[in-house]
This record gives sequence, C-alpha cells and structure tokens, in this order.
Amino acid sequence: MRAFFDRDPEPIGTSVGYFDSESGWHISYGVVNEEPPPRLGVILGELVHNVRSALDHLVWQLVIWNDNDPVPGVGGNAFPFAMTKNAWKGAQKGPLAGVADKHRAIIREVQPYKGSDGPENTVTADLSHLSNVDKHQIVHPTLATILDPGAGPHRASFRVVEGEAEIVQEQVNFGASFEHGAPLMRCRTEPPNSGIKVHVEGDIPGDIAFGERRVRFGCVKNFPQVARVIVREFEPDIPS
Repeated sequence: MRAFFDRDPEPIGTSVGYFDSESGWHISYGVVNEEPPPRLGVILGELVHNVRSALDHLVWQLVIWNDNDPVPGVGGNAFPFAMTKNAWKGAQKGPLAGVADKHRAIIREVQPYKGSDGPENTVTADLSHLSNVDKHQIVHPTLATILDPGAGPHRASFRVVEGEAEIVQEQVNFGASFEHGAPLMRCRTEPPNSGIKVHVEGDIPGDIAFGERRVRFGCVKNFPQVARVIVREFEPDIPS
C-alpha cells in the first residue's frame, strides 16, 4: 500500500491555490494522476477472509469445548456481527448455538451494537461489511480519504509565492474523498485579492478506502490484531 503512494511521479497531489472572488478563499484542488490498482482489492479480500475464518473457527471450538457438536453450513455456527440488540438475540439460536453462556458474554462485548460511538463506527462492523461484499465480488479500492497529519514540520500549509500578503487562516478538508478536482485545502490572505498567488507546501497524507462504507486501509490493517485480542479473551478456558 505504501509503495503505491511512494511512486514517482506521485499518484496524488494538490493544485496551486486558485482565488475564489465570491468567498475570498484561495482554494487548492486534488490532482489524481493514478487510481489505486484493483489488485489491492484482491489482497484485501484475502486478509478479510482469513480474519473472518479465524473467528468462525473460534466459535466452532467453543461449541466443542462445551461438549456440543458444531453445526456447519448456512445457519450453522459462526462468529456473529450484530448491528442491533435484536440481531444479537437472533444469533443465539444459530451462530452461537451450543456455546457456553460465559463465552457468549465475551463475544457480546465486541459486537457492533455495543460500540460506544454507535454500531457503524466499530472495527467489527467494518470487518463484517467487507467480508460480506468480498463473498460476491472484489472490493474495489478508491482514492483516498485524507488524514489529519497533526502538527509538525511536514504538515501541509500554504505559502505566498507572489504578491504582498499574509496568510491569516487555513482549512483542510480532513476525512473527504481524495478526488480529482475536489477542493482539499483553502486559505484566506490579508489583503484578500486575486493578485496574490499561493502554493501548498508539505504533505496531505492520504489513504485508500474500500467498499461503500469507505473503510480506510488504516483500519483494515488492524483487523488481525482485533482478532488476536478477541481470541486471547478465551485463553484461560483452552483445554490443556
């Protein structure tokens, strides 16, 4: 993934600042020289499949440890991803049939509907979404949600390159889609006039997003760690 952004010439960038007389802002727009290759969706699919399979195997083993026989196939045992409390209740008869109550309680705590910021803003919801899409088609990568680089010497900022003026305000559209021609940054100068020219210096770090939920790779790469954390919760009960 990093190799894509490190290519020469760079696949994405920003334009010079164009003055908008109506708003008084100098606006810099996205420049997309190359879209992310579709093979990144194939790589993502393999990662998501492996993580989802590991969690399904965990439930299978929990059923066996509880002296029950796992049920294969559609409607059988699997790791649930409940977006609502009612969906969680429904998972008790199928996906979690035969799992001990204490183990169900652990699984319940990582369900999307238990997320403090809402079910949509959870890693497990992202994993479930991408897994469901990948079952039927390649999850296409898109460019590229903008990340806030924070303060620092490489933070993207405007510089006056022609004319006498001072930059008095800057804004970056963090979290937006990085599309060709999309407004990414803007600044105000004092005095505000079209005779001032400004350029962007530094970097606006980007990411690659997947699926309709636009799940960022920065989140996707944490899927294996999330699975490990879940599995470790059951280590005290693993038969010796």
